[in-house]
Amino acid sequence: MSKEKSYSLYKQHGTCLKGMLTEGIIDDVHVEEYLEKVHDIDYSDIQQDPAMRDVISRCVTKERRIVFTASTKEHASRCLAKVLAPSTVDDLFSVVVDTRTCKLDTKHSPASFTAAMDAAGVPPDVRASGPASCILLDDSVTNIKCAKQMGWTTVLVVGNLCKHCLECNQCPLLHPAHHAE
Repeated sequence: MSKEKSYSLYKQHGTCLKGMLTEGIIDDVHVEEYLEKVHDIDYSDIQQDPAMRDVISRCVTKERRIVFTASTKEHASRCLAKVLAPSTVDDLFSVVVDTRTCKLDTKHSPASFTAAMDAAGVPPDVRASGPASCILLDDSVTNIKCAKQMGWTTVLVVGNLCKHCLECNQCPLLHPAHHAE
């Protein structure tokens, strides 16, 4: 499948996989095989981040920390094993909410945030009063917007800012020409 078709399915259906299922390009029987194949990647470029591990370990308790990913639990665990080494996902988080948990829906849908709260065991009274105690740290503005609409507290994570970005307070995503130098 071309990149253009994949992107079109993503835009139209929220995820490429959902689009392939809806349009009959793939059937339910082959979903797991597809998920394994697309997440069979080289992880050698992912580096350990002791500072991130330290920050995560100091945020609330393990029981209240979850991983919320648009990928699979297995892929997220492999990525985070590299970043959090020598710790693992199981050492630092109580649950991984993945694409399966969200019934293959896009992460930036209200149904996915509801599934995340279900998986995390967020009590009904917290949801009814507005789940501001649920905090999403994410690098996707689209995911942040959905979390905000759901009443969550949000933190937009922007990585790889150069020294100049920190000095001029401009994000390279918003000002690409500024950083072409």
